[in-house]
Amino acid sequence: MATLSWLRNSGNYLDAYNWRDLTTGSGPPAGPPGSLDLASVLNAELAFLPDGASAAVGQAEVGGGSTLAIGAASTLDVLGGVQASPPAANPAAVLDVAPVAQLAGLVSVAGAGASLVVDGLAVVGDLGAGTLAVGAGAAVTLGGSGAGLVLGQTALSSGGEPFGQTSSGTVLVGGLGTSLAVSGALSVGEAGTGLVQVTAGARARAGAASVGSLSGIGVDGAGSDLALAGGLDVAGLLAVSNGGVVRVGQSHGQRLCDRLGRWALRAGGGRVDRVGADGCHRCGCRPDARGRRPIQCEPSQ
Repeated sequence: MATLSWLRNSGNYLDAYNWRDLTTGSGPPAGPPGSLDLASVLNAELAFLPDGASAAVGQAEVGGGSTLAIGAASTLDVLGGVQASPPAANPAAVLDVAPVAQLAGLVSVAGAGASLVVDGLAVVGDLGAGTLAVGAGAAVTLGGSGAGLVLGQTALSSGGEPFGQTSSGTVLVGGLGTSLAVSGALSVGEAGTGLVQVTAGARARAGAASVGSLSGIGVDGAGSDLALAGGLDVAGLLAVSNGGVVRVGQSHGQRLCDRLGRWALRAGGGRVDRVGADGCHRCGCRPDARGRRPIQCEPSQ
């Protein structure tokens, strides 16, 4: 149950000499962070899990301008259930990207066979600007107890803290064979701002999704697909373009598209489907003169 802090400007995640044990205050630990440890990468650094490697850690936080990169055919399992000492900035988050105000954090999962598995809650943009980038055939899976993905968790408080800034979270899922799977809810701009982009034939799925008023989801390109087992509640922007598809398992009423705050069907077209027990019913929306709000939305026959 140790907290291991990253030491190097750039280096191999698996090299114990790149870590310092904050729990004991000693030098290099016996090995890299393990299944009962917190891996903390917070000081403008790059930690990379090399191609073909695998590792398991109890909890991870990435921020302060740092990057955690997972290479092709590599797997990082973030298992949760850890009470590290000293604790993580946000103990509730199994994976926390950008836990430091005004500073960015990036987790990159790229390459065929690259995999990030999180057993619990992931926060992208806790107090700072967080990015989760998934591409080139990689896969990110969030499951287990309390699973969910939150983007832009923190809003500027009335007192001007933290440091006069609202957090932001961005998730980029791009390329054929690339996938994001969240067994729980997807919250885009919970209190701060958030953006999800599914492009170039990538696929994403979640239990349900909500989009804040200053946030958005974009699904662009043939084969690009966002599937939601539950409902979709959009106060911000949902943009479906160039053959992208959004599929919703449950609507909040007969007219799904009427729930959307802003609606865009861009060049090349796209569609939003409502998938019910009786099959798939396409919801064809006709935007107003400004192309933003639907004025007619009826399930197709």
